[in-house]
Parts: sequence; C-alpha cells; structure tokens
Amino acid sequence: MILISVHTDRIYDDKKTNYLSKKMESILKDNKNSEFFKLMEHHYKRRSAMFYPPPMAMRCSRSSVEYFGSRYDINEEYKAQCILGANCLICGEYNEAKNAIERCIKLVDCNPDTSFPSQYKIKNNHALVQFFSIAENNLKMSNYLDENIVLQSARVALKDLESIGQINNGEVSYVICLNQVSFLLLLGEFEKASLLIADLSSKVRKDDLFYSYYLNNMKIAYNCLTGNRELALEILNSIKDVFVPLIKNCQKIFHHRNQAIEEIICNEKLPTPFQFNYYYLTKEQVVDSSWYFFGRGLLLSDLQFLSL
Repeated sequence: MILISVHTDRIYDDKKTNYLSKKMESILKDNKNSEFFKLMEHHYKRRSAMFYPPPMAMRCSRSSVEYFGSRYDINEEYKAQCILGANCLICGEYNEAKNAIERCIKLVDCNPDTSFPSQYKIKNNHALVQFFSIAENNLKMSNYLDENIVLQSARVALKDLESIGQINNGEVSYVICLNQVSFLLLLGEFEKASLLIADLSSKVRKDDLFYSYYLNNMKIAYNCLTGNRELALEILNSIKDVFVPLIKNCQKIFHHRNQAIEEIICNEKLPTPFQFNYYYLTKEQVVDSSWYFFGRGLLLSDLQFLSL
C-alpha cells in the first residue's frame, strides 16, 4: 500500500500504480478469511479515491466506515468518516456527507484524551459541505441556482475557511488557500484573490502536479474575469494535456470542462464570476455524480487521509 501511494502521489507512474493495485486486490481476495487481511482490505478501501472513480470510492469508504466503527477503532473510524464525507460530497450526497463529517466532530468532542490527526481536514470538508448543501442542492435536483443564495453561502464558507487559520504543515495547507481563492473569485474580490494567488505561486512547486493544476486553474479564472483573456488562454493550453494522478479517474469531466472554459475565454462578452463558475454545469450532460463537484469554472477541493 505504501508503494501504491508513492507511485500515485510522488512518482506519478500510472502503469505501476495499476499493476500494484491489481496485485493488492488479488492478495486480499486470496486471504479473505484472514483477520489481518480483512484489516488491510479496509485500509485499502479507505484510500479508494486514489484508485477508483468517485462513485465507487464512495461505496468503498462506506464499507471502511462500517468495519472500523464495528471494531470501536475511533482513530481509524475518524479518518474513514472524513473520507466518506469527502467522497459523498464529491458525489452530491450532501446529507450523508454532512452526517459523516458531524460524526468526525463528535468523535473528537467525546474523546478529549485522544489525539486525532489533521483536524483542519474535517473543517475544510465541513465548510464545503455546508456550501454545497445550502447553495447548490437545487442545481442537482432541478438544474436551477439562486445567485443570491449561492453568494451568501460562499461568504459563509470563506469565513469558515479563513477561521481555520494559518497551518504550518507544508503543502496540505495549500488546499485550504486554493479553496479560499475560489470563493474570493466567486464573490468578485479580485484583489484579495490576487494576493493569495501570488503567495501560492511562490510556494507551490511545479512538480506538485495536483496543487500546480489547481493553482493554474485559479490563474485562468482570475485572468479571464479581469479581462486578460490572452494569458488565461495561454495558461489553459499549457495544462490541457497535463496528467494529474489524483484526478485521473475524472479525466472525462476535466476534458469537457476545459473545452467549456475555452468557450468562455473566447466569448466576446466578459462573464460574471457566477456565470464563469456555472457555465459548464448548466451546459453539459451529467458524466457521473462527481460532475456537480468538478464540473465548475472555480474548482474546489476536499481533503482526505490517503497515506498510511
């Protein structure tokens, strides 16, 4: 499992990752009656977002939550619930996502003597769940969005993310900052967004493919919304063919999304932030349930426990 994580998130060797994943699944299948391998199976399922499309990852994380909950392993259940909440959020299952994240919060509150890791991940996901469940549930249900409600919910989410504070934990804090940029752009607060983009640009390494990809998407949005179409198009063309391992299972969505953003950039009329964010969502057919999460102009990111 360590090798799978390394080849997925650091070495970026997709063929080797697929080989190791199939090998791992074969070993687990051959040892399904072993208690040790049952434990390993659910550790593997907890990291399923690394290997499977979001709907399948969501099903695997449900199984992981049930397993660790039944063993009263509160630390592993905490991480599994966080991942279930994230995968449900991505798949548009907002009530289940909210319940999973609230379970994480309850585990922390009820076990003050237990050290639970990376609680900012829970806070990040909670802010996103609140935003989606309030602002965007109507889009999923009836293809309609109330702009005023969306912007009001974005302000609340931004405040929640800012309240997490400065995290001195390296690259993991980038996601929270990138989410802040996304909400700032949606709210039309371009100056604040520009300052955060500049700060992130000085810190994110180009070989950190996930963060670089998200950061470049923020730069595309910022330049498009502020009228610098040429630079927005130049950045978009530079990332079209970039392979990003952590979103490889959503490549079809990102391909169509890039096409939609190019249409917006090349349109004579400058879009509002709201129009930029939801253009693709209201234009394209649903690819799968993660379409509601990834198919937007202003990307957001959940946080999960994917390492051992």
